[in-house]
Amino acid sequence: MRPATVAFEGGSLEVRVPSSTAAAASYPLTIDPILSTFSVAFGNFVQFDPDVSFNAAGVYTYTWEHAFSLVDHDVWTRIRTVGGALGAYVAQDVTTADWRWPANADNNKHDRVLVVAEAPGFLGYLHVRGRMFSPIANANVSGQFDVVPYIFGQDARAADVGGDPRPGTGDQFCVVYSSDLFTSDGILRRMVHATTLATSAGSTVEGGSNYAPAISKACGLQVPRWFVAWQDSLILATIGARLIEEDGSFGSPVLAVASPPFPQSATRPDVAGDGTEALVVYEQGGDIHGAYLSPSGSSFAVNAINLTANEPGSDPGEWQGNPTVGVDECRFVYAYAESYDNSATDLDIRLAAVRPGPSAFVWDQGHVLVPNAFSTAAEDHPRLASRWTGGGSGPEHALAFDDNNSPGTGWYEIHAALYVAHSGALSTATVPTSCGATPPTILASGTSALNGTLTLQATGGQGGALLLLVGPPGATPL
Repeated sequence: MRPATVAFEGGSLEVRVPSSTAAAASYPLTIDPILSTFSVAFGNFVQFDPDVSFNAAGVYTYTWEHAFSLVDHDVWTRIRTVGGALGAYVAQDVTTADWRWPANADNNKHDRVLVVAEAPGFLGYLHVRGRMFSPIANANVSGQFDVVPYIFGQDARAADVGGDPRPGTGDQFCVVYSSDLFTSDGILRRMVHATTLATSAGSTVEGGSNYAPAISKACGLQVPRWFVAWQDSLILATIGARLIEEDGSFGSPVLAVASPPFPQSATRPDVAGDGTEALVVYEQGGDIHGAYLSPSGSSFAVNAINLTANEPGSDPGEWQGNPTVGVDECRFVYAYAESYDNSATDLDIRLAAVRPGPSAFVWDQGHVLVPNAFSTAAEDHPRLASRWTGGGSGPEHALAFDDNNSPGTGWYEIHAALYVAHSGALSTATVPTSCGATPPTILASGTSALNGTLTLQATGGQGGALLLLVGPPGATPL
């Protein structure tokens, strides 16, 4: 099919859909909601495991790992404005220290991003290092410091960090990590002050043999607390979750999110929430599963389903894994890697947008293929952040992923895409944009390829580009 063309001029967005596309389509027909794809870090290097966050000043911050050598990995950042300008590369660590598994989040009040990574200390025991970065100045505003100090005999690994989108209050980041000690292990959390760098003592989220913790990219705007999820054990693993309040205390008991039937395991969780509800996504049996955490009195109800089996357009016959999830004012957006024709080396990136309905999940968008992420190479390890989680507005989400751009060489690049999720069924001529904003005016012209009429729907707005969706025959002439 010929693609639609988009032009923005004089405050109006024009989308031209070729008659051949409309005539050959199976309805509903969606004009792809991917706004753009671009390279963040490229060249003949090994660069992988990216993360991304948003700052309300209009800046995305991308962080990734660079394999300088087998025993020395570095961490870099690069910003991109909402206008599309890429900043200079900024090193978080280019010393001989071996920084791995970086993550970042934004504090809106102080316009600071905390970058964390695991690094080895004496005799190789791991601890967590951090650095403060200004997305506005595109510069580091602190030296490297210990988020989790070195302790002989302890490994502190796989750190993730949650930020704060509130503009006038909220001074702290929440860092979670997996800790292995002589006498105890489990998932722990530490609070880090955005300006003083003061770090609290570690507090146990969940004891036992737990791994791969994930924390929501930001606490909620109205209810400032984070959701944490993790993998319980390596064999026959389950998924647990818990709430952390803004002061670091725990807002709920441990929640049992997933207990797969033998012999399956639930692994690689990610979580996004607004302080009152959350979606945990995880890999199970080669599919993407999800658990919606919603308030039920003073506790949280868990509703878990196989997202792959229910997502419109999804292919249950392909392997899907390494999921990530983001949240905006209206919905959750999740992304994942998917095999192509059951290949172990050809992976693509897919997106979907889902809302919790009265009795079931409702998909606003399913199985969206990300441009520049469907080559014969492996595109993997996606990470998501929305404008909302950085204190911004609108339904735009930023996606980062790594790309084996030259199969056989081992080189990887960091690529990214911007995605606007939409909501509502294709049933009315216009719908409110960005969760309740005034809808735009839609004018249709041209000759109908179907000798009939179509229903049009616009979404986006509030600073984001609009999307035009063409649905089944309706009441608006085309």
